[in-house]
Amino acid sequence: MLLLVLPILLVSPLALAGIGGNTCTKVVYLTKDVYNHYSQKGYHFKYYVGTENCGDTVFNKHPCITVAYDDGSVIAGCANVLGFLQNLYDQGVCKGNKPTTDISFTVTCCKEFFSRGCNSDASVGIPSQTTCPATVYLDGEFTNELTEASYSMFNKSTNLETCDWPWQQCYELTAGSNVLLGCPNTYPMNQFTITDDDCDNTPRDYLVSDLVFDFHCCQYGGCQLPDPVPHERTCNYEINLNTTVLAALAKEGISVSNAKAREVNCTGVADRCIDLLLGDNVIKGCSSDPVLEMVSSACQLQKEDSCRTLPDDFMGNSPVLCCCDSDLCNDWKSKSCYREISLSKELKKIDSSFDLSEISRKKEKCGFPNDKCVTLKATDGTLVNGCSSDTPILQKVSPSCPKLDNETLSVTYNLYYGYGDQVNFTMNCCSTDLCNTEGTSGSSHLHLSLGVLVLLITRWILQ
Repeated sequence: MLLLVLPILLVSPLALAGIGGNTCTKVVYLTKDVYNHYSQKGYHFKYYVGTENCGDTVFNKHPCITVAYDDGSVIAGCANVLGFLQNLYDQGVCKGNKPTTDISFTVTCCKEFFSRGCNSDASVGIPSQTTCPATVYLDGEFTNELTEASYSMFNKSTNLETCDWPWQQCYELTAGSNVLLGCPNTYPMNQFTITDDDCDNTPRDYLVSDLVFDFHCCQYGGCQLPDPVPHERTCNYEINLNTTVLAALAKEGISVSNAKAREVNCTGVADRCIDLLLGDNVIKGCSSDPVLEMVSSACQLQKEDSCRTLPDDFMGNSPVLCCCDSDLCNDWKSKSCYREISLSKELKKIDSSFDLSEISRKKEKCGFPNDKCVTLKATDGTLVNGCSSDTPILQKVSPSCPKLDNETLSVTYNLYYGYGDQVNFTMNCCSTDLCNTEGTSGSSHLHLSLGVLVLLITRWILQ
């Protein structure tokens, strides 16, 4: 009779629930003192409240073990899963043996043949993990300083994050309107040498690189959130890419489609307006746009409202990244300037070993959208015309261009090619296509070892 009933029992829900293995309530909750005690012994516990499958069989059903400490800490679960409980089980704690330990706790073991989760009371009264508002709100100065010090910092909107343990507090670093806020062991706080013990002595100053923050610990409701941004950044948005570029981006896993020019409101914190130029192709938008987010962090490495060539090569072109910090500022357009070298008669006679054929005036497209057309002129008739990024001379003096177009300025260019000399020019800068139509006369004189000037200009010609 038993042989007839046994197959039915083995496949019945009741039998499968009880005989076919065990599940236990799993709890890992440690107070700060108990956590530190075990950390020093090489144990690394992680908070948990739930159930776990013991993974045993009908013939080898492991008990559930609950370890309760005097301060409320609890470690519970299957005897054969968590290494700490496995060690106690091997010491025979479920048979009445006392474990070897230097901290006081009580052990309860249970195992029921026709049911599971016999230690369900282990989770009663266990507190929940701390939650913190998490935000990074840094201005350009602080972002650049931290980036140069090898900290990884990106502004992000406020959200909630869960800390590792219920006894942890939220960390908050503030300096004026700059705020770093979040759980101790999550980004970006885990980049700092702050410990939970620091919360016992706050508020206090905390030095990060050369920046001084006010540091204190707070509970969720008492944390200081950054002031809201006065208004969202508005940027020009446009994607104008040819089919070859679209295909190349798709091959890299970047899905993007062309979009007509329009204005958009940015959604990120402290967004910047971006222009990314790939040859004659352009992507405009907010720095938080997915297609621009991968390159916009490079804006931290360049001057405000400027463009620079990125080191990466893309289809034989070096991408140009332009970044700015005001509404609708990303409206750069590549301009054309006249390029010309006109040397005085005296310069032409200096050294016949150099090819000093003059460069006749011609139109050229500038390499950067924010280039200006620059004219340098000396009273002896020497003239250098071109885009501000053209040559070492123009690259050196063009940052001194007056803010107003067609305003004349005297500039000095220092040279040292085995000699020490200065060149004094009058300089004129302008911002529209082909605006450098002629040199601007002035009263400045050319003070230069002529051989040095010949060498400099010849190096440019040969380039």
